[in-house]
Amino acid sequence: MHKQFQRAIELQQAGQFQDAEKICRRILKQHPRNAAVLHLLGVIAIGMQRHAEAVELIGRAISIDNQSPEFYCNLGIPLQQLGRFTEAIAAFSRAIELKPDFAEAFHNMGETLLRQEHIDQAISCFKLATSYKANYYQAHFNLANALMAKGMTEEAITAFGRAIELGNPAEKIAALLNLANLLHLSGRAAEAINTYGEIFKITTDDWRPYANMGTTLIELGRIDEAIAFLERAIAVNPSCVEAYSNLATIFHNRGFTEKAVEYSSKALAMQPNAVAYNNLGASYSDLKMADKAAECFRKAIELQPDFVDAYFNLGNIFLKRGEPHTALENYNKAIIFQPDHADAHWNRSLALLTLGDLEQGWEEYEWRMRQGPFHKGDVRPFPYPFWDGSSLEGKTILVWTEQGIGDDLLFASVIPDVVAACNHCVIETEHRLVSLYARSFPEAEVVPRLDPPHARTLQPDIQWQIPAGSLARFFRATTDSFPRHHGYLTPDPQRAAFWKDRINALGNGLKVGIAWRSRLSQKDRDVYYTELTGWGSILSIPGVTFVNLQYDECSEELIEAEQCFGIHIHDFDDIDHFNDLDEVAALTSALDLVIAPSISVACMAGALGIPVLKLTLSIDWSTLGTQAMPWFPDTQLFIKPMHGNWKPVIDGIAAELNRLSFDRSHQNLTGNKSA
Repeated sequence: MHKQFQRAIELQQAGQFQDAEKICRRILKQHPRNAAVLHLLGVIAIGMQRHAEAVELIGRAISIDNQSPEFYCNLGIPLQQLGRFTEAIAAFSRAIELKPDFAEAFHNMGETLLRQEHIDQAISCFKLATSYKANYYQAHFNLANALMAKGMTEEAITAFGRAIELGNPAEKIAALLNLANLLHLSGRAAEAINTYGEIFKITTDDWRPYANMGTTLIELGRIDEAIAFLERAIAVNPSCVEAYSNLATIFHNRGFTEKAVEYSSKALAMQPNAVAYNNLGASYSDLKMADKAAECFRKAIELQPDFVDAYFNLGNIFLKRGEPHTALENYNKAIIFQPDHADAHWNRSLALLTLGDLEQGWEEYEWRMRQGPFHKGDVRPFPYPFWDGSSLEGKTILVWTEQGIGDDLLFASVIPDVVAACNHCVIETEHRLVSLYARSFPEAEVVPRLDPPHARTLQPDIQWQIPAGSLARFFRATTDSFPRHHGYLTPDPQRAAFWKDRINALGNGLKVGIAWRSRLSQKDRDVYYTELTGWGSILSIPGVTFVNLQYDECSEELIEAEQCFGIHIHDFDDIDHFNDLDEVAALTSALDLVIAPSISVACMAGALGIPVLKLTLSIDWSTLGTQAMPWFPDTQLFIKPMHGNWKPVIDGIAAELNRLSFDRSHQNLTGNKSA
């Protein structure tokens, strides 16, 4: 029997569980109360994942021999696997009672406590295990994991180092992987990369360090290197879902959308998961395949009902579709699951403002300052409290402008209200607008935005600060609170007179400034703009003089339009449309009207009181739920439905321009006859 029992132990240790079990069953028939055989059968059952059976067999062994610490220690293992943690702890405790220096029992108790998230107690158990058995790899490894979970980074690094010293090659790899992940999460990316390098010295056939190295390199912005490692991960393990998903994200961010779709689809084919569906949806959204994108985001939510980014992205789809109510539902869900999701709050504000809910919309608009790099870069380092809407009587307030030039010009419409309410107002703005604002708001002090800030903005007489975009919350709470002005900016009188003479010299008829796109061409912005060659019905109207107001290089576009329609568009090369905004204001003030989309050109004209025929979408938040531009009363909107095209809009502007041109010609004729 002894030889048979020893053979069963050898087979069990070699993982040949079925053969070991057969021998034990034969012995048990002859010796049914043999505690050692019952115990070994229980250990074999553990190896075969038959945990309930293991508990029963080892329990029978203990009923025969209740003085074996090994029996109690091994009883605790299947109890732990069955989630019977209290009983498992009791079993390990009895093992330690019988053998106070039982390292394995302390270790197993630590694992059970760790599964219950009793991290401090688990750490104590692992430390005791290593004190009784200094070369105990698994105890050092799990001690390091527990210390990492506790946030004790340096102690965890030391414990991982000891595990790496003790482990066999496979164990070293496991410890090095976790150590590299810890270093990565601790912001020590260079050390993490070196640690992955140690793994490559042991093996080049493990996909995990390649995939993890790729992730680390992505965060460092070393994208080309990341691609190489992720592709190597796939070469080693063609089923590496993580690598496919990360490559999809890289290609999406680089604008290789079709390739992003390909990699996301491969990840989903191998393992349907919420992240891959969300990535695929983002790619479809960029391809303007809104229905497919929405379907992907919904699938992501089905798989992960608390997936914040999927709700956020689905909300964006509906906002772009011109369905702000449905967009709000999704933004609200994103915020429920992540109350500090700044982008969701910001887009929620745009949906609310689009619907005309100014009270909630302006409140949510404040979240813009908590967003990512674009908006965080706008936040200024001033020491004053933010104005809370209280009385400004006898107070000095610093107003600092934000976002782009168009936003700057739009929110400047509220500055006269601030100046009237306070004792003194200091305005910090983009240097290109300083002279124009100083002339337009003579009772205020205007300084350029500098880093570090202009000395005037740090003087002790200032009590309050406020970003310009937050002024509307206090002064434009309803659409009725918008003044019916005819311009609030004042161009340089001499330069305005110069341009008036120069423009008038171009001939009779209307003088119309035109711009057709933003300087920033991005996939999520291009939907707002047109090509100049699509303006045929506008540019072909006789008797109208067109002047270019586009503020970047556009000579090829002008030539193409001129050749296409047999016209001439005046383009003055002695003015810098991008940098010299005071001169641009003077030129714009000399025109009869401006045609432009939602860009700074339209805002400049509106702020000067020049009539604007504006091409816009049905989702333009700045309309504030109206069919007009409350900010600029002299602006007339021509709205494209989300599922429409620009031709009806352009033709509508052409009809209006034709009418205005006819009226001007009629006035000229009448005036000549009267003379």
